[in-house]
Amino acid sequence: MKFSTPDFMHCSRRTLMLFVLSANVVGWIVIIALIWAGCEFAQWALEYLRSSGVLA
Repeated sequence: MKFSTPDFMHCSRRTLMLFVLSANVVGWIVIIALIWAGCEFAQWALEYLRSSGVLA
């Protein structure tokens, strides 16, 4: 059984690209989730401060 290097290189490169792409997508999802959580927390904090009378 002969092992061809170019085939292996091509396969690994494609796998690497897919891995980078999926990691990129996961990264964006995490960033968006953090931004959303920050906005939710800011709204909650404003409501809390208003109800407690700190902010007019």
